Amino acid sequence: MYIIGIDGGGTKTMATLLNEKGEVLGIGNAAASGLNTVMLHVTRNHIFDAVENAFEDAGIAMCPVDVIYAGLGGLVTKEHQEIVNHMLSVLPCYEPTTIIHSTNDVNNALSAGLGGDYGVCAIASTQAAAYGKDHKHNQHRCGGYGFKEGDAGSAYALGRDAIKHAVRAFDKRIEKTPFSSYLIEELKLDEMVDVMEMMEVYYNDRLKTANLAPVVTRFANIGDKHALDIVHKNVYELSECVKAVYENLDIQDSKCALVGSLANAPGVFRTELIAKIKEFNPNIEVVSWEFIPVIGAALEGFKLLNIKITNELKETIKSTYALKVKK
Repeated sequence: MYIIGIDGGGTKTMATLLNEKGEVLGIGNAAASGLNTVMLHVTRNHIFDAVENAFEDAGIAMCPVDVIYAGLGGLVTKEHQEIVNHMLSVLPCYEPTTIIHSTNDVNNALSAGLGGDYGVCAIASTQAAAYGKDHKHNQHRCGGYGFKEGDAGSAYALGRDAIKHAVRAFDKRIEKTPFSSYLIEELKLDEMVDVMEMMEVYYNDRLKTANLAPVVTRFANIGDKHALDIVHKNVYELSECVKAVYENLDIQDSKCALVGSLANAPGVFRTELIAKIKEFNPNIEVVSWEFIPVIGAALEGFKLLNIKITNELKETIKSTYALKVKK
């Protein structure tokens, strides 16, 4: 048996090929996909590229697989699902007996974070959201509506707030700190026209804006008050999303997995997020993600084949994935 898991978003697309034992045979990467970031034909092409690269990495000629599970950013309606399922059905590795399923990428994140179990995940990377499922198969999601809404708690939101702060420091509405001075230099703000041009560039490029997040966290970690204010604000917003998910599901003291590079980076953001989550329920066990999202997609594929997600299966995935990454 072969299982393909796909994770597609605004930054990149990943595909992984596993067998029924949980051995990671191949990993493929491609550029961005998702229904809210690039055109449909681009999403299709990048899914194809990622799957093809996974087979190539495995050293296996493209052949029929038993299940294809894809989680993509922006997939929120039945119509979206039908569109993506059609994309999957024309992959060269599809045949009539292949099980295909597509869904929003938060499902990949939850499965990856908790190793296929039920509970909640707090996602903080370029985007941010909280999502959970309970044993009754109820689900609830908060946040993650995209950068146009603000996406509080995300790397984009931190970067956006950093830009706003830099402009306020530039025109001397607030006092400068090392954080302010660094941003002004980084953004090349010398006169008013620079501010206008910079805003056009950054606000129309969410990835460029999100790339300012490490600047915020770096200065927050050394105690800069303005950087800390940005972190406090965004941690609070994300923790409120997590709280709402818990309150709308029957999951009691289940685990909460932190998913994404921002949520798992050592420092103030992660420490404060854990503390805020535990404020509304001290019994919640907050853990780091067990797998990356594309493996979460594969785990959901195993479920579609009625293969139980055992500790032995997960250990096999971890060990064989690690070997692949080291190559």
